[in-house]
Amino acid sequence: MDRPVLVGQSFGGLTDLLAAAAHPDLAEALGPVRPIFAGPRRLARHLAALSESSKYVPYEDDPPPCDVPHQTPRADPRRSTGQDLVLVEAGPRGPDPELPAKIGAWLDSWPVPFASADAATEFFGGGPAGRAWAAGLAEHPDGLRPRVDRDVMVACVAENAERSFWAEWDRVRCPALVVRGDAGWMPDTEADEMRVRHPGTEVRVVPTAGHDVHLDQPRALHDAITEFLGQRNAG
Repeated sequence: MDRPVLVGQSFGGLTDLLAAAAHPDLAEALGPVRPIFAGPRRLARHLAALSESSKYVPYEDDPPPCDVPHQTPRADPRRSTGQDLVLVEAGPRGPDPELPAKIGAWLDSWPVPFASADAATEFFGGGPAGRAWAAGLAEHPDGLRPRVDRDVMVACVAENAERSFWAEWDRVRCPALVVRGDAGWMPDTEADEMRVRHPGTEVRVVPTAGHDVHLDQPRALHDAITEFLGQRNAG
């Protein structure tokens, strides 16, 4: 892989930001890795462990289950590899003391169990985004319920309530594309500051898209990423 690309939305985008800051060659070193349900502090320790060993050793307080790479190959330090970073509705802004309570209240508002996929789709706002959220529910004898644990989800954003990640953003060296939905959660001031602090950053705003840009306007997001990577490859 000559130029690995890290792409993430929301909390996944923050995960990619931390990965790019900690290990410029991480994408090549890890290969395909499924999401790790842990907060940024645990993620940082996980990345540090990967730099020391080809096999992840879990920490005592890691929340189960935790998908981790097994027998991960090391990147060749003699090989100069670049990477690109795509952040969708994600950035280093913080602290946000109210975030855990907001996420918890939103999850508590779900009328579970949902009687049907149609009912869930309607609750989540309908359209492609509503159908995608409904598709993520699990079937139970009494109806559809979330696959995620409410308390784990709230714990995942606990560190975001305490601090920002601007120091990590300042360590990113690869070119980056930041994508905002014009009706999303990411303030334009955050994206602008990211561009000022890291001149290799391109900012795109997708019209008629909320926080779930990939669901609201998948074609527009695809085109933005394709154009960004095309420019990088041409250069």
